[in-house]
Amino acid sequence: ISGSVEYIETKNGVSKFKTILEEPGDHKWDGEFTIFFTVSSTKKAGKGKWKSYDGTLRRIVNISN
Repeated sequence: ISGSVEYIETKNGVSKFKTILEEPGDHKWDGEFTIFFTVSSTKKAGKGKWKSYDGTLRRIVNISN
């Protein structure tokens, strides 16, 4: 997996980031994750989606601590 992280903003002690992760593409069902993370002193969480490169599969992604 390769990808990027983009800092969006920090408000009221909560930082927000956008992460895009790309699978290699050598498997039939490889795709791309787009996840928005929020990070504070008490919570770390992410919400987003995964979509196969051919567009036939989609999933919701939820990450929490």
